[in-house]
Amino acid sequence: MVARITRNGTRGSPVDREAGRRANSQLNYLINRYRDEDAQAQRMAWPAYMALRYAGGFDPL
Repeated sequence: MVARITRNGTRGSPVDREAGRRANSQLNYLINRYRDEDAQAQRMAWPAYMALRYAGGFDPL
């Protein structure tokens, strides 16, 4: 949320920007880690998975 709210550390006070940059870095690390783990386990690609869920009527809101 901090990465998003601070636009990846480009908005807000200096303290907010630093928190946003760190949060964005951690977010990117986790996304890459999860992506690599899923690929290694031969799981469905994320876009294909979400397309399938949306086609089945998934509504997260």
